[in-house]
Amino acid sequence: MTAAIRPETETLATVRMEIRSVDRLLDPAASPLPGPRLDPEAGARILGEIRSSPKARNFLVEFVVPPADLGRGEEVRAALGILAREAVADAEKELREIFKNGRVSLFVGFLAVAALLGITELLLLVGGDSTTVKAIVESLVIVYWVILWRPAELLLYDHFPARRRRRAARALGRAELRLTAAGSEAVPTQPAAGP
Repeated sequence: MTAAIRPETETLATVRMEIRSVDRLLDPAASPLPGPRLDPEAGARILGEIRSSPKARNFLVEFVVPPADLGRGEEVRAALGILAREAVADAEKELREIFKNGRVSLFVGFLAVAALLGITELLLLVGGDSTTVKAIVESLVIVYWVILWRPAELLLYDHFPARRRRRAARALGRAELRLTAAGSEAVPTQPAAGP
C-alpha cells in the first residue's frame, strides 16, 4: 500500500493509494462497531497526507484496486465517511480537553501567583531593603513565569495540532472518491458522507 499526494488543480489535490484489494482496505473483522471501517494504517496514512497539504482545501481520494473491486466504491465511501466523522469528533473532544485544562491551569496558576505575591509583600514588609530579601523577591519573579508558562502554552499553542487534525478530517469528509484499476478507466463516486 502506497500513498502519495499530487496536485490536480488549484482547488483539488489527489491522495492516491495503491491497495491489494478493497477487502484488505476495509477492516470489518477487526472492529466490533457497525458499518464498514477502514484499515487503521490506511486511515492514518490518508489523514496524514491530507494534513501534509495545508494549502489544499478539496481532495480526491483515489484508490488503485484490482479490476474485480472497481464496483465497491460505495463501501469504501461509507468507510471514509465514518473515518472522517470519528476523526472530527476525536479532534473536537481533544480541543475541549485542551481548553478545559488550560482554564483550570490558569486559575490554579493565578491562585499560586497571588499567594506568592502575598508572601513577597510580607517579606518586603518584614525584611525591608536587605539584599537577601531583594534576592528572594527577584527569584520569585522567575517562579511566577514558570507557574504561568504551562497554562499560557495550553491556551495559546497546544490547540493547533488538534485544529489541523480536525481540518484534515473535515477535508476527508468532503473529499471525492475514485477507484481505478491499473490501465483502466476510473469509477468516480460521490463525496464521502462526512462532516
